[in-house]
Amino acid sequence: MCRCRCKRCSSKNVPPNSDFVPPPAGYTLLNAQIGTNFAIKKQHIKIGLSGNNLLNTTYRDYLDRFRYFADAIGTNVSLRITVPIGALNVP
Repeated sequence: MCRCRCKRCSSKNVPPNSDFVPPPAGYTLLNAQIGTNFAIKKQHIKIGLSGNNLLNTTYRDYLDRFRYFADAIGTNVSLRITVPIGALNVP
């Protein structure tokens, strides 16, 4: 399994003078995910790697209440390993 997603956001539909500060600028985020399934001695294992905001874009989401104070999170990379408990097929 392999997925790559590009997200483009813009806030052009905000009426003037409807907020404390002007809406943040638009931004584009690059997210990717890859994973596989395999077995070691009859034990099924899933492993996956995902990354969000891979280009480390500085942005502020309009719907985030913290947009007045801080930028959104930068690059985030996660490694996920799943081993089902009780799924061992022992005769």
